[in-house]
Amino acid sequence: MRLLLYNIRYAVGAGASMHMPLPGAGYLLGNQNVLPDITKFIKSKDPDIVGLIEVDTGSIRSRKINQAETIAAELGMNSSYEIKYGANSINQMLPIIRKQGNAFLAAHGYMAKRFIILIPASNA
Repeated sequence: MRLLLYNIRYAVGAGASMHMPLPGAGYLLGNQNVLPDITKFIKSKDPDIVGLIEVDTGSIRSRKINQAETIAAELGMNSSYEIKYGANSINQMLPIIRKQGNAFLAAHGYMAKRFIILIPASNA
């Protein structure tokens, strides 16, 4: 089994394009040219399971595109994603932040049914 873990940084890119027209503008405006490159890279590694960190699941930054579902569809994989913030979090009130999450993609036959969160035991 091949596992790939990738922090895609909401597919906003890096370098100078990230800071146009203002510093940090990429986090609000996004960059529609980045997601296809990420998908191409993942495909080149031919993984069975992909963990995606910092996925936009449909905010205005991604033009309401769920990045996890889009990448999974291009790769012929299943997707499972979860928003980072709970239903009662104040972050659910912020337009872009409420769509930030993490995802798993899996080739057919490997799909998990749900996210499992492991919390370390206290040293008390």
